[in-house]
Amino acid sequence: MRIRVTFKNNNVTSSLPINTNYYLADILQQISYEYNSFLYSLIPRRYRNGSAFDFFTFSQLLIPKRKIINRRIVVMSKEFHWYISSPFHQFLGIIAQGLRNRGKIRIRSQVYEIERVAFLKSPKFKEYGMRFKCLSPVIIQLTKNESIQGVRTLGNFILPDDEKFFEKVREDIEYKFRKVKGYSLRKLDFKMRFDERYLQSRDFKITKLVAIERKRHRPDMVRGFLSPFYIKARPPVLQLIYDTGLGDLNKLGFGMVERVDLKRKPIKTVGADRFRSVI
Repeated sequence: MRIRVTFKNNNVTSSLPINTNYYLADILQQISYEYNSFLYSLIPRRYRNGSAFDFFTFSQLLIPKRKIINRRIVVMSKEFHWYISSPFHQFLGIIAQGLRNRGKIRIRSQVYEIERVAFLKSPKFKEYGMRFKCLSPVIIQLTKNESIQGVRTLGNFILPDDEKFFEKVREDIEYKFRKVKGYSLRKLDFKMRFDERYLQSRDFKITKLVAIERKRHRPDMVRGFLSPFYIKARPPVLQLIYDTGLGDLNKLGFGMVERVDLKRKPIKTVGADRFRSVI
């Protein structure tokens, strides 16, 4: 389930930081802060191992007409959109009402009016496979105390040209399924492959380095991939990926995906063995 927020741009010369994840995540945290205990109680008791609700993700700001000048986004569209997704409709209801009450958001010194907030009908996943595109980079990372011998990483971020990458994706899905559904999958029939046409058009380089800007602190640097991909899995798993996002750091706006209609044209997919040097 997700909502679409439409912003009105009254100033055709307005500009934004090239990476807005921190500011958008901060807005969501401000709105949902007083409801955190309620939202956390939605997670099945046996799978609670923290104190924060983080089962949501959001897209980058989707601005149809824009230019990048001096590492800033010059907004040229009269309106643009932002998508927020979660498997819990209670969270989206809180966020939607909070945004409507505010009527505007501030990103650094720039203020944008909220024209409308709309709930989008959740798609029904009936097939056992679906092609997705990324609305924000997908991050797969190691934990602080975790290391895997022989895995290609950049810092703590696993690159998609290593087979271990797919194992970490699988682990992430299984973890989220337990936390959201309250029970473990008996068997996860899962395969993930990338769109070969897209890889070739990008010379097999599909990762992006993103700076998560913070107030009065140096940016945190993360690396994720941006590429269409195909996942084979049962419909409840596909729905989970759509609702929660894929990979890590979802609450900071990473891993949001949108399904792509496979009926448009057939695609040829490849696994990790077909591409190298993706940095």
